[in-house]
Amino acid sequence: MKLKSFTKAFAAPLSFATLMALSTGTQAALMDVTVTIENLAPTNSVSFAPLRLGFHNGTFDAFDAGSAASDAIISIAEGGSGTKWFADFEAAEPNAVLGSVVNGGPSIPSANAGVGNGFSATASNTFRVDTSDNAFFSFANMVVPSNDLFLGNDNPLRLFDNLGSLLFSEIRLTASDIWDANSEVADASAGAFILWRCEWQQNSRKWISCV
Repeated sequence: MKLKSFTKAFAAPLSFATLMALSTGTQAALMDVTVTIENLAPTNSVSFAPLRLGFHNGTFDAFDAGSAASDAIISIAEGGSGTKWFADFEAAEPNAVLGSVVNGGPSIPSANAGVGNGFSATASNTFRVDTSDNAFFSFANMVVPSNDLFLGNDNPLRLFDNLGSLLFSEIRLTASDIWDANSEVADASAGAFILWRCEWQQNSRKWISCV
């Protein structure tokens, strides 16, 4: 597994906002964490499948740079569903908070959003997290269109300190952060368009349907 290089840079930031819901004792703190993703790629460039994520204790590790891709990360990279990723995550950490950030279709570049296609560049979801038990964060999503390219973190990210405060509020990703699972031959004509059937109108270069 290795980094994939592209000629055009883009940014796909994840941002975090928290609201303390309640406290139980001195160690545990339940927080409502809102995760927002935005596609800042150039016009008519890459989109992203829904973001799959987990708040956890740091045990689960989806992949390691330089090693063969696991079935878990392949389920993200080849189809965007993350079915195996979620299953392996839950098996490793039954108390992890797992979920997705979905906007009803591919997260398309900001400049393309809403231009006769009904799609958006942003999406958000809120999760209730016990920061004493699940201080780490992991994520992954597929780059669309592609055969097996994805974004994700190869080591768990510590999101909360011992007091339950955010250690950072944004993850900003660029083209150099794209991973190649190397599970399929790179063939643009056979690239997966995630779990939805999306139609690309070549003459106007825009998505026109996604079901």
